[in-house]
Amino acid sequence: MSVQRVALVRTLVGLLQGVILYRLYLAFAERLWPATDGLVFAPLVLAAFLVPLVFIAGIGNLKLRTLALWTAGALLLSLALGYYDLWREPFEQYSPRPRLTPSPWIWVVLPAILFILHALVAAGDGDRKYLASYLSYFEQSWKQGVQLLLTILFVGVLWLLLWLGASLFGLIRISFFAQLLWKPWFSIPVTALATACAVHITDVRTALISGARTVKLTLLSWLLPVITFFVVLFLLALFTTGLEPLWSTRRAGTILLSTAAALVFLINAAYHDGRPETPVPLLLRQARFIAALTILPVVALAAYALWLRIGQYGLTPPRVFASAATIIMAFYAMGYAYAAMRARLSLKPLEVTNVVTAYAIVATAVALFSPIADPWKIAANNQVHRLATGFIPPEKFDFTFLRFDAGRYGREALEQLARTTQGPQAETIAERAKKALAAKTRYQTTPQAVTPPPTPAAKEANIALLAAGAKTLPKDFLEQTWEKHPRQYQIPRCLYADTKCEAILIDADGDGTEEIVVWQVPRGFAAVFGKEDNQWVFLGQLENSGCPGVRESLREGQFRYAAPRYRELTVGENRMRIVTQRSCAPQVKREQKKE
Repeated sequence: MSVQRVALVRTLVGLLQGVILYRLYLAFAERLWPATDGLVFAPLVLAAFLVPLVFIAGIGNLKLRTLALWTAGALLLSLALGYYDLWREPFEQYSPRPRLTPSPWIWVVLPAILFILHALVAAGDGDRKYLASYLSYFEQSWKQGVQLLLTILFVGVLWLLLWLGASLFGLIRISFFAQLLWKPWFSIPVTALATACAVHITDVRTALISGARTVKLTLLSWLLPVITFFVVLFLLALFTTGLEPLWSTRRAGTILLSTAAALVFLINAAYHDGRPETPVPLLLRQARFIAALTILPVVALAAYALWLRIGQYGLTPPRVFASAATIIMAFYAMGYAYAAMRARLSLKPLEVTNVVTAYAIVATAVALFSPIADPWKIAANNQVHRLATGFIPPEKFDFTFLRFDAGRYGREALEQLARTTQGPQAETIAERAKKALAAKTRYQTTPQAVTPPPTPAAKEANIALLAAGAKTLPKDFLEQTWEKHPRQYQIPRCLYADTKCEAILIDADGDGTEEIVVWQVPRGFAAVFGKEDNQWVFLGQLENSGCPGVRESLREGQFRYAAPRYRELTVGENRMRIVTQRSCAPQVKREQKKE
């Protein structure tokens, strides 16, 4: 197919994608079908975003038969994983409303799956083999990576220029273009069309891709000695510090796995295509050799940290993902260590490791986002097993996780626990499971600790009285309880909990009887209390008490009384006042105020 025809097809597909995405957006905004059914809408959204990009990237590069089969496979994979993603968790995370869009997890993993598969398919199609040469895999994967970065850059600059052009017309009070950019019927198709054009331009300009790839690989490869130096130094330091400081961070596994992934990425950048005629400086060959050997102890430490964490707290979805990542990195670690020991500085056997692990990554990712190895299913079963075997008592078991964080499998596990009639503490387990199932929010499943209200002596100790000449707060004010006040959220916590406050005495109404102003420290609103019918009542909050300099002036007694700016209205028995929405006044330096 000629370049002109490929350009035309890509343009038409980009426009068609933009129209489809706009129609899906319109259905979502106006709650029309298919946006009324998440099991239909979520897979369609994924397919509309990703499958046209697969076709656009493949047209002109793949044989038509291969392109048709691969596009159909990408479509089926997107629909299947999108459907299962919503079926597993049909509700929004913090709301009982039905979910309509794919989860953030699937937006990250599915594009990665399609990216890897496209490189494998394109390389095999170019070599006319099921297993292509390593050079073909290298060319296709790095070409796609550079294309992706340049496409994102192109679309971003395009929108920057569109906004700049609209701003120019805004200078002469022509707002049509600025308003146009906010219209979804314009912005969505334009973005899709720009993406298709960027893919085509970067695809036909092979010299551009080759040059950008060479520069990128060269720059990245010289970062390998830096990270290798730090990793070797870190491993040597462990002999003096031991592992205890490592585990105390509680994020050792994440950092270690990220380090191992960075080593793998930079080793491949320094390895290039692996051809003997490709010049690689001696320093880089030595650095990649040492780095290939250091991945194994780094991954071993990460696996040990993860094993300890799972042994203590069981499996959760993030820990299942971490386990899968550890297994993948173990493939790399063992393969690269073998390549270093077998081929020394050339590292030739790592080519097989890269290809095999690419297929393993795809298989693992598909398994994790399907019923085969669903992390939420695995985690729910593991936690229930720990409860059933008595490893964790019902009082410490996280029923909230099963109810709100484990999706369909967690709720099914709760229903099973609610029917528990045998085993130790079966009655307690069933009762707590039923309570969790009935909960509408996650806070209803968490037992609230009951703390006794502070005694008058505790209140007196917690509230620092700043009024001149006063030594203590009134005894009856300290003895009054505020735990069941209907506006408790406006009452300072020191009056019903063990927290610190400050207070001053004022005569707000000029009747000779002092009111009490209490505010939390270091920050919080100021509440005013007065005495009515021999009982202390909450009068209201002191407006602007949080403005800069106000607390300091109140502590020093630097305030005065002023009559209201606006008189109140009396309508029947109701008193009405004007509530202004003024911001804080400009702060005057305290030295000037004292003068």
